[in-house]
Amino acid sequence: MSKNNDYDWRDDAACKGLPTEWFFPETKDHEMQSRGLDVCAGCSVKKDCYEYALPYEEFGTWGGVNQGKRLKARRVYFKIQRAERSVNHWDCGSEKGYQYLRRQAAKNGVTPIQCNPCRLAHNLYNVEYDALKK
Repeated sequence: MSKNNDYDWRDDAACKGLPTEWFFPETKDHEMQSRGLDVCAGCSVKKDCYEYALPYEEFGTWGGVNQGKRLKARRVYFKIQRAERSVNHWDCGSEKGYQYLRRQAAKNGVTPIQCNPCRLAHNLYNVEYDALKK
């Protein structure tokens, strides 16, 4: 977020003081959702709002995105977060560490993270393995 991860951006939100039903309709009231989205469209802190809501808010309209659309983005966001957490992994710099990252990436459905120590260890493993086969 642009303001050092604090929530001061909320003071500048275009929705401040407006009816919460526009942003958190109890039913799939398209008129209410439309009102909320229209307010968000012209908001100067829409990006900050969306970045805050992505990991923390499951319901409602935040940053100009309703909960249905944000749910898809949340799934991708959390897959990336899980993959990034595995960068500081055990056995880093070894073939075991390299295989661990590949398994984690496959499990989470993301591209394997490039950990240089593990990649180098894997290349060395392949060289040693090829030398043993000769």
